Amino acid sequence: MLLTDLPTRVLTELGVLATGESPNIADATTVSDKYSALYEMLITEGLVSWEASEDIPAFVEGPVLAMLAHLCARPFGIPQARRVELELAGALSLPPNKGGPSLAETQLRRQLAKGFVYYPMSTEYF
Repeated sequence: MLLTDLPTRVLTELGVLATGESPNIADATTVSDKYSALYEMLITEGLVSWEASEDIPAFVEGPVLAMLAHLCARPFGIPQARRVELELAGALSLPPNKGGPSLAETQLRRQLAKGFVYYPMSTEYF
């Protein structure tokens, strides 16, 4: 997903924009700022394989969009019932007593784990 498309996609997911509409500058900036915060949280968790300035890889597009929609819900005045749905779908580090981890976090961890290749250590160094 192109970074330039991110605000439109998130705000459409939240119902703030109708399909085909474009966000105003203030709304796009809010989404971009929330993406920067999300990216930093994902780095802390070891859940990124791309640079912050790069487009979001297709294989993680869904989980990142869900996580970002969750983070943007409150600033855009999304009703509480919908925010709870977004939390369950996209919160990062959702505690077990709230049903964690979220679907998006689970998907993101699985997608990034697919790139893991095990290389046994040589015993000649021990």
